Amino acid sequence: MDLLSKETCFDKVKTTFCKVLLPVVFMFLKDVGYEKAVHSLSNGNSGTSKFAWDNFDKCESAYKWAKEKPGERHLKFHALVWGSRYPNFLCKKKNPGITVELTKKYITEWFDAVAAKFPDLEYIDMVNEAIWAGDNYHSGYGKPAAGAEGHSTDDTECGGSYIIEALGGDRVVNDKHQYDFITKAFKMAREHWPKAVLIYNNYNTLSWQINEGIELIQTIVKNGPPVDAYGQQAHDCKGMSKSDFESKMWTTSPS
Repeated sequence: MDLLSKETCFDKVKTTFCKVLLPVVFMFLKDVGYEKAVHSLSNGNSGTSKFAWDNFDKCESAYKWAKEKPGERHLKFHALVWGSRYPNFLCKKKNPGITVELTKKYITEWFDAVAAKFPDLEYIDMVNEAIWAGDNYHSGYGKPAAGAEGHSTDDTECGGSYIIEALGGDRVVNDKHQYDFITKAFKMAREHWPKAVLIYNNYNTLSWQINEGIELIQTIVKNGPPVDAYGQQAHDCKGMSKSDFESKMWTTSPS
């Protein structure tokens, strides 16, 4: 199955958008045969939370698989900045000595470590699940978030982090979040991966928070970082018809 073909991605949806979006479907195959299934059935692999901060150095097989046939196989790193997955030493409650400056230092070291191990990544979910949803972000940057359909993967004993503050904060102008921390993260990533497709990724943005997702993308693009694509997670696709899916992809795809 060629995930990058027009037949799979609908004729109206742009090729780059399809490359970024559709491999995400495979991040939900969590059984023992995950990698084998992905590698035998597709030409795209989203690295799931296996590539998260506390686990990324154990996940070379997908990277090597894509490198075996460059241009034919595609790997998407998931994810560099994510409020649901970061080490315990960044947790305010578990590490009372953590500060904004230390967090900034550790984030820089994290980017450096990933770039050293995977210097030529093709696609990167740069920032994951950072939409402001009224009283919190989609994932637990500052405090545990509700999660998709109320199912949170955040550590309730963590106490949140200083990730947002370390990356420049999040100004609110006329009641609108400016997502400065996302801007900073994208700029840092471009310095490490000049040729990679850098992606903002989120859930609930095909069904429930379409406008909030579009507004975030418009805001960070206006701020000037190198945002190459907008990734949509497959949580939203449950029970969705093909025509509805196509319509919503068309609504949220780049003009």
